[in-house]
Parts: sequence; structure tokens; C-alpha cells
Amino acid sequence: AKPAAASAADLGADLSEMEKRDPLSPNCIVSNHVLETEMGQVTAKMDALAAAGRDVPLELETRRTLLEARMNNLIALVQAGKITEDGYLAMLKTSTEGDKKLAVWLRSVGRTAEAAQVLQRVRLMREEQEAAAAAMTATAS
Repeated sequence: AKPAAASAADLGADLSEMEKRDPLSPNCIVSNHVLETEMGQVTAKMDALAAAGRDVPLELETRRTLLEARMNNLIALVQAGKITEDGYLAMLKTSTEGDKKLAVWLRSVGRTAEAAQVLQRVRLMREEQEAAAAAMTATAS
């Protein structure tokens, strides 16, 4: 007998209400690499609109402000010593696993565009983790 497919409720059991409500919120992002990438994308959209003589939507301006604030907060925590390199990498690993679950849940409830964006975040965090591991290996040898 084939096991029953997990329900959306089962898949979302470990997710916070904020993650379910707004999975693309900057508050869901713990990776500097993801923040920088998203800032670049938002800025490029804003620049393209401005170059075309079009108004920049308030949502884009707000998103850029929130991404900047999140990035500045992360930088401040690192500079204050509240997050170590090992602690940061542990946060990335936890967030990567959580975002994979979030993407599966989003897909299960038909929110495929958001699921794809969350999976992009997972890919970027994996790249960041791999780069950090390579750097640690290089300095150890």
C-alpha cells in the first residue's frame, strides 16, 4: 500500500504564521547573500521604471527599505559580536531547511510562484554555505 500524501496542514505544522502569510518578507531572510541579491533585483526594477519615466510603486520602495533595514541589522549583530561566523552558518543551515519545508507547503496550497522564489532563496543560501566551507578549507590548508 502506498502511504497517504501529507496534507497541507501536516506540511505547514512547523511553519510560523508569518512564514505562511508572507513567505517573501525580508523578516524571513537570514542570509546576507540573499539580502544583497534581492536588493540588487529591487534596485534594478526601480532603476528600469525610473529610466522609462514611470513611477516607482510604493511596494518596491518599501521592500527596498525593509531589505536595507534587515541587512543593516544583520551587519550590526555581526559587528557587535552577537553573531559569530559559526553561529551565522548555523542560522543559514536552519533557514535553508526551514525554507525547503516552506516551499513544499506553498506548493501544496497552490502558491507556486512564491514557492519558486523561496527555492531561489534556498539555492542562494546553499551557495553561500558552500563558499564559506571552501574558504574555511582554504584557510585550514
